Amino acid sequence: MCDEFPHLATIYKMGEAYEDDSGGFVEGGPVDLFTMHCFVDTPSSQEQYNAMQLQNSFDRYIYYPNDYKLLNEHFVRYEGIEYEQVGKPLDQGGQGEIYRVKLREVKK
Repeated sequence: MCDEFPHLATIYKMGEAYEDDSGGFVEGGPVDLFTMHCFVDTPSSQEQYNAMQLQNSFDRYIYYPNDYKLLNEHFVRYEGIEYEQVGKPLDQGGQGEIYRVKLREVKK
């Protein structure tokens, strides 16, 4: 698996806000869920330009095996950069083995 998916990415979600002792609320932070083997790729300039024209820009693709389940509320951390998912996972090849998701860098 390491040959086909040489990269490691951490999948996390944002924790729930909770009430503090003074009656206010504290926003929840990131909660790591799991680390997965994947392949992270940069789209071509043409793909980025086309997506930007459709107002659906993205920065990376992530390919991963069906061993993992990414939900819409999940975020991806790869090489210290945090990404949000843009769209649904797409089945590559129609066999249910490898999925691809577009990622957009989360601006802080």
